[in-house]
Amino acid sequence: MLALSHIGYTLATVGSLKRLGGLQRIDYHVVAAMSLLPDLVDRSLFVFFLPDAQGGRLIAHTLLFNLVLMVVLVAIRRRWWIYGVASALHLVLDGAGHSLAWARHTLWPVLGAGLSNIAIAPGEGQVSLALPGQVLPRLGDVFDPYLSAPLWAWLLELGGAAIILGFLCSRWRRRRTPRLARSLISRFTGRRAMS
Repeated sequence: MLALSHIGYTLATVGSLKRLGGLQRIDYHVVAAMSLLPDLVDRSLFVFFLPDAQGGRLIAHTLLFNLVLMVVLVAIRRRWWIYGVASALHLVLDGAGHSLAWARHTLWPVLGAGLSNIAIAPGEGQVSLALPGQVLPRLGDVFDPYLSAPLWAWLLELGGAAIILGFLCSRWRRRRTPRLARSLISRFTGRRAMS
C-alpha cells in the first residue's frame, strides 16, 4: 500500500474505535505518523544504514517490532496503546495482495529466524560503495512502489485520500460551527450572541 492509504484507513479505524468508546484524547497527527512508522524506519535503514538490505521492508515490518513498540508506548503512558495499534495496522494493510512470503516476514522470527526472511542478505550488499553512491540508487528503489503500483493499489490510495479529506472536513466543520452559530444568531436577532 501507498502512504495515503495507510494514513486514511488507519485514521478511519482509530476514529471508529473512538466512537465505540474507551478512547478519550487522541492526537490524530501522531496516529497519522505512526501509520507510516514501519516505512519510515525500514526505508531509512535500507537507504542509509544497512548495505545488505534487499528492500524497504525490514525489521519494522515485523510483529516483533510492533509488539516491542506497543510495550514501550504503554510503559511511557498507558493510553498510548492506540498509537502502537496504528503502527501494527500498517502490517495488516501491507498484507493486501501478498503471499506467504509476507506472512514469513511479518511473523519473523516465529516462522524462521534467518535474516533472509526480513530481506537482509549478509554479504550480498554493496558495502564498497561510497555513501552517496549507495544512497542515490536506493532512494530510487524507495519511490519505486509509486511508479510500479497496480491499479488496485491506486484505487486504495484514492480511497485513503477520500477518507483523509472527509476527516479533515469534519474536523474543520467542528471548529467552525460555534463561530458560525454565533454569527447566525447575531444576524437573525440583531444583537450580539454571548460567547
